[in-house]
Amino acid sequence: MYNTEETTRAKNPDTASTAVQRVVDGSDHAVAATRDRLRDAAEAVSGRLQRLQESGASALTHAAARADDLTRQGLEQARHASHVVREQAHAKGDQAVGYIRHKPVQAILIAAAAGAVLAWILGRSDRPR
Repeated sequence: MYNTEETTRAKNPDTASTAVQRVVDGSDHAVAATRDRLRDAAEAVSGRLQRLQESGASALTHAAARADDLTRQGLEQARHASHVVREQAHAKGDQAVGYIRHKPVQAILIAAAAGAVLAWILGRSDRPR
């Protein structure tokens, strides 16, 4: 009647911690990718500005410095966003683990209902219309 593997997973707070870690890892990956793109863009802009600067345009020195400042600000915002997402993911994970520990039967029923709804949705998407 009950799937012991699902019951074990629902009762195991490590599963929630693993899910939280996946969210954290995903946010870290997104921040790293954003940071890399910002660096690439900054290098491209700096390279173009440097070529123009070498041609004698003094205003470009100011523009290059501004581009560097904007790049640093963007990287700092990405770091801050990563930190906020990580804190929120840990808080939600701790909250989920606490809920599972205090109400294991409800947690199992909620997981089963969510699984049933997901199976129903996926089942409907496989049918020809």
